[in-house]
Amino acid sequence: MFTQSLNAKQLSHYQVTGPDYSVTFIESPEELATLTGVITVVGAGTNRLWISRQKTTLISLKQLNKIEFQDDGFVRVGSGVLLPTLIKAAKKKERGGLEFTWPISATLGGALAQNFGAYNTHIGSFARSMTLFYPTSKKIISVQIEDESDWFGYRKSRIKTDGLVLIEATLKLDSLDPNDIQLDLDAFQEQRASRYQLHHTCGSVFKNKPHISAGKLLDDCGLKGFRMGSVQTADGHANVIIADKDATTQDIFDLICYLQQTVVAKTGVSLELELSVY
Repeated sequence: MFTQSLNAKQLSHYQVTGPDYSVTFIESPEELATLTGVITVVGAGTNRLWISRQKTTLISLKQLNKIEFQDDGFVRVGSGVLLPTLIKAAKKKERGGLEFTWPISATLGGALAQNFGAYNTHIGSFARSMTLFYPTSKKIISVQIEDESDWFGYRKSRIKTDGLVLIEATLKLDSLDPNDIQLDLDAFQEQRASRYQLHHTCGSVFKNKPHISAGKLLDDCGLKGFRMGSVQTADGHANVIIADKDATTQDIFDLICYLQQTVVAKTGVSLELELSVY
C-alpha cells in the first residue's frame, strides 16, 4: 500500500486541471481493512468529474489486475483491470461479449459499479460472482449472482449504492471467432468516433429518460455543439461534453448545470447525472 498526491487532471478522462487529492494504492485486498473513513474508489476516470476538495479516503485498485481464464468461458478478473486489456486477452482465448465497451478504458470495477451500458447491452449481465469488501464490517465476502436485477440496474449497481468495494469478479464470456471480435471492435470504435472525439471527454453526461434519450432532449433545446468558454457539447452528440486543454473541472460543472437548467426550463424535464461528480 502506498499513497500519491494527484491532480484531478490525472484522475479523469477530461484531463483538465482541478483540485489535488491524496490517493492510496491498494496492493492486496487485506489492506482495505486498515483504511478509515468513507472510501471512494477512483477508477480510471472514464466517468468521473472532480470539483470538490477531498472529503473521503480515496483509493486506487489498479494493482489488483489479475486475469485468470477458467473452463466454459468463465474468467476471473481483478477490479483494476482495464476493459481493453481484458478484451484483448479474451480475444486470444476466443472469448468475447464486451466489445460494446470498446475502446473506453474503464476499469472492470468502475464499469460494474456504474453498470456500464451501451448499444442495448450492459456489463452487469456478464457477472456471475463477485468478491466484495464491506467497509462497515471490514469483511471480504464472495457473492453468487443468481438474479442480475438483485445487483444491477440502469446505470447503477448495489456496489455503488451500498458503498461496497469490488475486489474481483467472475464473468461469463461467449465463444466467438477472433476475426468476428475484431470486426465488432472496429465497428464500435468507428461508431463512437463518428459522434464525438474520444479524448478530453467522459462520454454521456446524463442518463436517458424512459422512451427518450437525454441527447435528444438536449438537441431539441438547441444545445448540440453549444459552447461555454473552454467547454462545449459535442457537435455530433449533445449529451457529451468536450473540454479544451485549458479548461478546468469547474468549467465543465458550470456547463452541466447550465444544460440541466435549460432543459428543465424549456421542457420541464430534470436530467439526472450519469457522470459521477465528486
